[in-house]
Amino acid sequence: MFNKFLNSFSLQYLSFLLASVLLCTVSLPQFSGAGTRKLLAGFILAFIVISLINLFAKLLINQSIKSFFSQLKIRKIDLAILLIALSAFISTISSYFFHESLVGFAKYILYFLFYICICSIANSKSLCKGLILALLIGLLWSNIEGLRQAFWGAEALATWEDPNVHFSKQLNRVYSNFLNPNLYGAYLISLWPFSLFFIPHLMSQKNKTNIQKLLSSFGIILSTVLAIISIYLILQTGSRGAWLSLSAQLLIAGIAILIFVKSKIVSVGFWGTAVISSLYFVSKPSFFNRVLSIFSSYEHSSNSFRLNVWKACGQMFADNPLFGIGPGSESFYQAYGIYSDSIHSSLGAYSLPIEIAVEMGLFGVISFLFFIFTIFISGIETLKRFTKIDSLKQSEDLVLILIGLISLTGLLINGLFDIVILRPQIQIVLWTIVAIVRFSTNNTKVKLNND
Repeated sequence: MFNKFLNSFSLQYLSFLLASVLLCTVSLPQFSGAGTRKLLAGFILAFIVISLINLFAKLLINQSIKSFFSQLKIRKIDLAILLIALSAFISTISSYFFHESLVGFAKYILYFLFYICICSIANSKSLCKGLILALLIGLLWSNIEGLRQAFWGAEALATWEDPNVHFSKQLNRVYSNFLNPNLYGAYLISLWPFSLFFIPHLMSQKNKTNIQKLLSSFGIILSTVLAIISIYLILQTGSRGAWLSLSAQLLIAGIAILIFVKSKIVSVGFWGTAVISSLYFVSKPSFFNRVLSIFSSYEHSSNSFRLNVWKACGQMFADNPLFGIGPGSESFYQAYGIYSDSIHSSLGAYSLPIEIAVEMGLFGVISFLFFIFTIFISGIETLKRFTKIDSLKQSEDLVLILIGLISLTGLLINGLFDIVILRPQIQIVLWTIVAIVRFSTNNTKVKLNND
């Protein structure tokens, strides 16, 4: 009787509800300040506990460990993540800053557990759609505040631009509720592609009533407007890493449309938006000059700071090549004080690959590259199977994989020049996207093989 109750009630839906609320609210100001991170961590922990109880409940129902793990269906992506966790563990126990590294390692484990729990939820197309909808609601809320700042101005909460640069006062960098334009830019980069996910489904529906046609048209317009606003706000953040990421995302999306999409309306709409965005960008001297500042080396304060940090990181890596200094910002802070000749402190390397190399050494770098290689190869191999899109379900699968890979590409490019990807808001979104891509690639392979 107890097993039947567990099976029928299933804590999975409670986990899904908690995950959806978390994804909806992660962009709110309540989770943005440094003092509120404990609240966000508590929310994540509550979700993890409920999800793990759900997993153990399934184990009780199956009454077989072998059957339980066969249902989990551990993939190469999961093994790659496990390898990263192992790298972080070895780096922690071998670190000179053991206590500081232990805190960083705990954060890694928290996010990996979050990923496992999201994977336990994202095991059906309907639940994946629900998670995407929750992500888009969070994006919509953040963009409302972003638009307000874009039109009525945003108070600079820190010196984000070199005050000696003549165009710095002309640049109104928006940050929405994130208190940091670079963080907001990374959030937008990760989610704007998902605003297009429901458009193919809404366009492909047949035999609709007038009300359904009206709702579909409204949904298409809302999705398109959300994507355009997000792209506009990416430009308004003034984040050079986000701009580079957006350029790469638009290029990949444009190529994918030419290959897979037969609709001229979609192609013209996409490329029209890309051209208008480019013209708007070029017409703003403050934007154009900020791009040129990428190549100004030590003449720009932001560039100079990063170059000094990377120089110190090179020395850290040279002294700790195998297992690094230990994971986490606290370990980096302690080590940076030893290796840097600057009066300014730093909590990170301002580059994700460099950060991983410094924290976890060569072992960590190999693990990270294996993870990236695995997820992208899995997605690309699945896309190669789409020789002909002749059904709505296949179209949805294709779009979901493409959008996931485009989103991850943007985050990785952004991570080349900043480490906002390691902030809690982006980590939550990142691991949710990875879990969705993991499900969609394996689910699509099964369907195509059956066909």
